[in-house]
Amino acid sequence: MPSDVRSTSTRRARTLFGLLGLLTGAAALRETRRELAGMSSAGKKMLVVSHDAGFYGAQLLAIHLVRHLTDRLGMDVRTALLGDGPLQPEFESLGPVVDFTNPPWRTPPTKATTDHRRLALRALYREGFRHALCNTSASGFVAEMLAQEGFEVVVLVHELPNVLQQFKLDAAVQAIGRSANRVVFPADAVRNPFLPLSGVDPARCVIRPQGLYKTNPYRDERAAAHDWLANELGVARDSAFIVAAGPGDKRKGVDIFCQVACHVAPSLPKAHFVWIGDDQTDVARDCEAWIDAAGLRSRVTFRGVVKDPDLYCRHIAAADLYLMSSREDPFPTVVLDAMSVGVPVVGFAGAGGFAELLEQGAGVLVPLEDRSAMAQAVVELLRNLPVAKRLGRQGREIIAKRFDFGDYVHDLLCLLGIHRPRVSVVVPNFNYARYLPGRLKSIFGQTYRPWEIIFLDDHSSDDSLVVARALLESSSIHWRIVDNEVNQGCYPQWLTGIGLATGDLVWIAEADDLCDERFLETLIPAFADPAVALAYCQSRKVDADGKTLRPDYLDYTASISRTRWLTPYTRVGVDEIGDTLAIKNTIPNASAVLMRKPDLQALRDRLAPMRNAGDWLAYVHLLEAGSIHFNPEVLNDHRVHAGGVTRGGNALRHFSEILQVQQYIRSRHALDPGTLAQIEVMRQSTYEYLGLQAAAPNYLDHPGLQDVLNPEPLDHATAHRAAAPIARS
Repeated sequence: MPSDVRSTSTRRARTLFGLLGLLTGAAALRETRRELAGMSSAGKKMLVVSHDAGFYGAQLLAIHLVRHLTDRLGMDVRTALLGDGPLQPEFESLGPVVDFTNPPWRTPPTKATTDHRRLALRALYREGFRHALCNTSASGFVAEMLAQEGFEVVVLVHELPNVLQQFKLDAAVQAIGRSANRVVFPADAVRNPFLPLSGVDPARCVIRPQGLYKTNPYRDERAAAHDWLANELGVARDSAFIVAAGPGDKRKGVDIFCQVACHVAPSLPKAHFVWIGDDQTDVARDCEAWIDAAGLRSRVTFRGVVKDPDLYCRHIAAADLYLMSSREDPFPTVVLDAMSVGVPVVGFAGAGGFAELLEQGAGVLVPLEDRSAMAQAVVELLRNLPVAKRLGRQGREIIAKRFDFGDYVHDLLCLLGIHRPRVSVVVPNFNYARYLPGRLKSIFGQTYRPWEIIFLDDHSSDDSLVVARALLESSSIHWRIVDNEVNQGCYPQWLTGIGLATGDLVWIAEADDLCDERFLETLIPAFADPAVALAYCQSRKVDADGKTLRPDYLDYTASISRTRWLTPYTRVGVDEIGDTLAIKNTIPNASAVLMRKPDLQALRDRLAPMRNAGDWLAYVHLLEAGSIHFNPEVLNDHRVHAGGVTRGGNALRHFSEILQVQQYIRSRHALDPGTLAQIEVMRQSTYEYLGLQAAAPNYLDHPGLQDVLNPEPLDHATAHRAAAPIARS
């Protein structure tokens, strides 16, 4: 265990080896600094280009990209707008906006415009911006300019040929083909016609549907939403609502929507059709007049533009069926919205990428522009509710499994060469309300923003839950609280937290510890090496009041090596197990550890009953299939409480768990005689440190340990003869 007194000779040796480390580790430190510089500049900055700020699907996607990059990932984001619109104030509320609106995107850029934009992009480059996401084909000229100025560029293409032709985007599309590092399409139906128009190399094309950027709050309250809409429209509560959304133009098929309503109305007297979207277009006004003439005004309602997200969500959740009446629509988010709440969809085959989802069992496809077939599909589904519900369930499952928006953004960043692993912070807590403000603020303040916080309260009797909720609600980091009805103990909490984590990396940040704001930013570059399974830093030992007890754990690890923990290192995990972790747990605090998300199910039965040594066992399990990285910076405060688990009535159990982990390692790894000798020295010294020698001077003779020692694999006689303090370098 850590010594309470540091000898003069130890200090001298540490000083000497520390100086040597500054020399021999200089290259590694320089490389680490370079990685961190990249993480803190270009890796944190992003330019998002939106063709304008209109209130439509592509622009809403751009808004949510900016919001996610800013709020969830903590990136420095600038938005370049190529046109104005009602969403411009919202873009501006999320961060600085680069004004490229003069002339707007529909007008080919002049030389003066090009020069102005080029100067603006060069200024961004000087600020450290190196990556850009360009949304829609209309951003093609800017995408090419970005590539010429040295940016990595990913273009998101949503348009089908008719739209490209309508807005005369041929030249912009060809600019994308010449310049983009990657072109992302939501479906094959969008990519395939784009290829010959753009000349883009298919190897640079990626199919990646956008994720669903907003969870419908009424997804589990559809009956209440249905009743609300019935009340809004003044119709019977048992009405069946067929909903569609979009601008009332020919492409979106508002005329087809009305014609289908006319076909369905005689067969289903309780069917009511609801259109959400701009109804002031010429096509929409003609359709409304036609509906009036047909005497169906009470059966078809035009709700106009619904900008309030809550009202929009209510309409979608209230639907019994979503009618995708578009003649051409690449991959509209509204279809994802409908599927996410379990609403079946009827649409046209060949109308866009959404058809690929319906083919997977989320709805029904009918021949393109066949109004009669669409009306028949609506009638059959509303008359056969079990089939409609099955399609709805399938759609909901598809969205849950494949359309997480965070995954979508993560994949876009990877395409740009920005590898920002998502960090799930698991905070196990039991009666630590006193420490929660400091602990949670040290997590909120990380210079590398966590992906999520999972707060696990193990049935605390203090105000932990109240304090935690108030603090978490003040943070923009995604969070959840799990409140145990009974106390489960430390390692069951680990298993729960890791099971709930959705990030790539897991940080188990004990509720009473603290950390430096650079903790994540310093350790994360180690995971650029895919072999690294675990990275940790040096810890400071503090008491209950935060007073420093020891500035580090170098005394504790000195029995293994006086030099290894002075400089950064990365080692193959089985090597670290074989000559280090087989002897003792040289990672003294879980809060100092960042892990690639582990699968601990194989250890569940061993791990769950443990109170003290489960972390050690978990590290061994991880490192059997990966490497370990250590950083010598003291970035973690390990709080040690008086009368903790290493003393008193828990001592025998603690020592028993040490033996169990050592024997587990010995059963799986061949250890050399020197390591076996150090194990014996460590066992006996720990036995005495825990005050167990009163029952028997030697741990081998302690009556309470015989059940643990019976399967002992070590040759004790040989180990004792070889035993001697060994300090490995």
